[in-house]
Formats: sequence, structure tokens, C-alpha cells
Amino acid sequence: MSGQNAHINKDTGNLPKKVGHPLKFSSPAQLKTLAQKYFNRCTKLKIPITICDLALALGTYRDVLIDYEVKYGDEFANVIKWAKTVTQAYAERRVFGPNPTGAIFVLKNYGWKDNAIILDLGLAAMPPERQKELSGLLKSMYTGKRYTASLRPSIVNKG
Repeated sequence: MSGQNAHINKDTGNLPKKVGHPLKFSSPAQLKTLAQKYFNRCTKLKIPITICDLALALGTYRDVLIDYEVKYGDEFANVIKWAKTVTQAYAERRVFGPNPTGAIFVLKNYGWKDNAIILDLGLAAMPPERQKELSGLLKSMYTGKRYTASLRPSIVNKG
């Protein structure tokens, strides 16, 4: 016998029972109910909602919750994804305020990027009248938009 068949019981033809620690949560519904109780308590007490604190409230560790998401089927995975989304939504609500730094951080974590477009227009070699004309054109193109246009002549090292 080799491969997968090596573990089949010759007498019964059954696969052996799983060994190891029993599951911490008997069902996805139980896990969701316990997580919801944690979220409700945090909301009532006005304390932060975090995935690590959720794990502690459930009497386990963050890694165990991730194992449930990966190893124990779609139903457990969906509950863990839901719980992670609740904690992420809480964090997102906290970072959006008058200062855009938090929102920028969240957007970058979602894959957004700060992009800078640098045009080398050879301004250093351009006559001042042409620089002024080009500056006016760029400013008119970007007026009222979320971009800034400025012309700064390149510094050319003629060393």
C-alpha cells in the first residue's frame, strides 16, 4: 500500500479518525454568536474593536482564528472574514477625520498609490518667456483639480 491508501484501516476500510486537539468552537454559528457578543460589548463600553482583542475575548489567539479561516472549511472561513471585516470597518471609521493621513494610510493598504508625474520639459534651457507661457498652460489645465502644477527648472550639473 502506498500514497493515500496507506492510511486506510485494512479491517474496516475507513480512514482513521482525526487526532489532535478538539476544535475550540463547535460550529460556525457558535463562533459568530461569541464574536457578536464581543462586538456588542465593545460598542456598549466604547472600547476599540480589534482582531487580537476578539481572540482574547474568545479565549484563544489570533493565529487560531486565522487557522479557522484557512483550515476548517468555508463556513468557519466566512465567519472569520466577517469578524475581520467588522474590526477593519471599526479601524477605518477611526481614521477618517479632518486630517487625511489616516485615510491615506488605509487607501495605501488597499493598494492605492501616491503617484507623482514628473515632466522634464528642459526648462533650464528654455527662454524665460517660454517658461512663463508653459507655466500658464499647465496651471490652466489643472486649475480646480486635485493636482498641483509647478515649473521648477532642472538643475543641470555642467561639472
